[in-house]
Amino acid sequence: MTGEGWRGRTQRASLPRGGPRGGAGRDAAGRFRGVRTLGLAAAFGALAALLAGAAAADWQPVDAGRGPVAVQLPPGPAPAGGYPLVVLLHGFGASGAIEELYLGLAPRLAASGFLYALPDGTENPNGNRFWNATDACCDHFGSGVDDVSYLLGLVGAIDAAWGVDPRRVAFVGHSNGGFMAYRMGCSAAEETAALVALAGATYLESADCAPSRPVRVLHVHGTADERIDYEGGVLLMDPYPGAATSAATWAGYDGCVAPAATGSPFDADDSLPGAETEVATYAVGCRAADVELWSIVGGAHLPEINATFRQRLVAWLERATTTLLEDGFESGDARAWSAAVGAL
Repeated sequence: MTGEGWRGRTQRASLPRGGPRGGAGRDAAGRFRGVRTLGLAAAFGALAALLAGAAAADWQPVDAGRGPVAVQLPPGPAPAGGYPLVVLLHGFGASGAIEELYLGLAPRLAASGFLYALPDGTENPNGNRFWNATDACCDHFGSGVDDVSYLLGLVGAIDAAWGVDPRRVAFVGHSNGGFMAYRMGCSAAEETAALVALAGATYLESADCAPSRPVRVLHVHGTADERIDYEGGVLLMDPYPGAATSAATWAGYDGCVAPAATGSPFDADDSLPGAETEVATYAVGCRAADVELWSIVGGAHLPEINATFRQRLVAWLERATTTLLEDGFESGDARAWSAAVGAL
């Protein structure tokens, strides 16, 4: 890691066990009903409501300087090397709790042994929470807030409280959060094992991002996204690249050889018929990290993701934070990370 990293930012703290409990946020079929704004107490209550049936999970607060952040602890004893960690990055104007209401990853991540954190971005003058990610998104008022340092500090605070495996940290973002996940890969690659961007984009100019080591990437995007265009576009006069370009750019950073291999399509969106999601993977020639693109054909900015999508996403996170890839072949445990590309 560069400098002191997140491990040097905090000291282990003792926090009480037990988190908020409460009511429900999905319909009978498990689909997200949609929430626009929630206060802090309401957001925690809504999150607890969604997870009322997941009694094995344990939600607790941690503070990295911006107020309490909900962190889910998985059941069972802590692993000797520390927990793997997923940090969820919400979309513009949302919150961590609202994003989890939509994605519904908590039960599966708990079952897979991940710590799971739901931070909030800062509010702009219009009261919308945002992440200062790339030049295109979404610090539209020019606050200059340093969200990279905040998120690294959050990982450090979680490590101080419960123990995090520094080789197994992933950032998962939607929309503005997807842009921010890419920013973490660019600016904090040594602290980022993997990133997932749903309806986000990386920097338009590849030279604006210089990851210090390979990072595994999963880009997910609806081809009919009405907000962040699948083919690329402009946000308040600031251009951003499309989904395929974002994936190809990161394949280049990771040393992968084009073209991407085509995988079997699968059904990820309940609003669309059949196996609508196409899979493309850059895995040949990669320097210990591969890149995948899931294109939801006909999918919107808020695709109606289903159980198959959630299962495959968590499985990807498990694989991305435990195995290495060299020349298209999974080559062992993350603990055997090659010294040539840095400690994981």
